[in-house]
Amino acid sequence: MVLIRGGLGNQMFQVACGLVMAQRYGVVVRHVDFSTDARVGREWGLSVFGVARDVVGPVSWLALRYAVMAGRRLQRTLGWQRPFGMWLEPLDGSVAQWPERAPWLTDGYWQKAEFYLPHQEALRQRFRVELGGRARQIDALRAQGRPLVAMHARRGDYVSDPAAAMHLVCDVGYYRRGWERLQQRLDQPQLLVFSDDPDWAREHLSFAPDTQFAQAEPGQPAWVDMMCMSRCDHFIISNSSYSWWAAFLANSPGKQVVAPDHWLVGQPTAPLGVCPPDWQLI
Repeated sequence: MVLIRGGLGNQMFQVACGLVMAQRYGVVVRHVDFSTDARVGREWGLSVFGVARDVVGPVSWLALRYAVMAGRRLQRTLGWQRPFGMWLEPLDGSVAQWPERAPWLTDGYWQKAEFYLPHQEALRQRFRVELGGRARQIDALRAQGRPLVAMHARRGDYVSDPAAAMHLVCDVGYYRRGWERLQQRLDQPQLLVFSDDPDWAREHLSFAPDTQFAQAEPGQPAWVDMMCMSRCDHFIISNSSYSWWAAFLANSPGKQVVAPDHWLVGQPTAPLGVCPPDWQLI
């Protein structure tokens, strides 16, 4: 079983880990909903992808929670790599190699590009969604025939929540450098900006006279902007699993992705292994 935690992007990493385990070990994977086991509760965001939520009873839920807590303590104090047959992502960010045998439970965020690059097409199919009328803006921009660049500005809890201080907030200078780099490499690119703080984005990220901003409907599910982004050609992402997935799932010829060279405070992006080697870190 795979414990599913965090926001949509993190949940997708955990499903991706389960997909690779299913193929690697020939097992059936259960996705157990642990999205409420956090200081800030999250919602299950995977239904749109047809991922079934395995809801366990309160006693079993607590047993799993305490098993993970005990396993992490043993991992931290004794260096036990596979406590109780579980596969727990190292909290220090080091690379966790695939176990020889299928673990009965995994817990972590598993944001390692090397895990998923060989399975990119399978993951595109796993997270495939028909946008229908929600793709009108994207379709209209693509019809112009210009390279379409998606820029994602993640702010939200990165700005408002003191407990999220470990996350860097990409500044205007980063986005400007990313846009200038792609302008040099692409022929008349069209900029389309996505953000959870659209007012801030309109004020600070209008780098071109014809800059466009993603048009969100009231109460729009989180997956819509991500899937719209994935229909673009090139990307300037934030240090967020949300725009990471949009860029990773895109299948445009000659795709170029710009990502920040620091993913967390004091942690350069490259050693974390979160980005594929052909993404440009600036």
